[in-house]
Amino acid sequence: MRREIKQSVVQSLAASLLALRMLYDEQLLEKKVDVSGRISVKLTELALFMNSTFRIGLPQTKTDQKALFMKLKKHGALDIRIEALGDEDAVIVIRPEILTLVLEQNVRAAQAAFESSSGIQAAGEDKDTTGPCSVDVDTGAASNTHSAQIIPLERPERGPIGRQ
Repeated sequence: MRREIKQSVVQSLAASLLALRMLYDEQLLEKKVDVSGRISVKLTELALFMNSTFRIGLPQTKTDQKALFMKLKKHGALDIRIEALGDEDAVIVIRPEILTLVLEQNVRAAQAAFESSSGIQAAGEDKDTTGPCSVDVDTGAASNTHSAQIIPLERPERGPIGRQ
């Protein structure tokens, strides 16, 4: 049976994938990469980056956080000891596979969407942009008329083989 994850976890999943890719790129430019292409960051650094960049935080409950990080680990985006999630000094190892999970064009589209929503809000226009743009992981569409293509992480459902 397939387990579904909560909408808040899906939103955090999309934001964390983008944040992991952006952190990876940033650390790569600073040449803070090990010999296997992995980059280590603290869990608090990821949470702060997500909050400041996308205005989306990590899930509130430990169960939802565990679901999020297990999903990220399952898809090869990072390595983390799941039991260390409660420790604020926990280290996340971003794997180079993040480059294939989140393409550069997706990062640019997300940055443009969040920058334009911040720019409109800063300009004082009447458009309602008080909340962050939410990205639908399945369709790649973002709310507030912004769109970014996000790679779906779930495999498509397979229908039963028709026997007649």
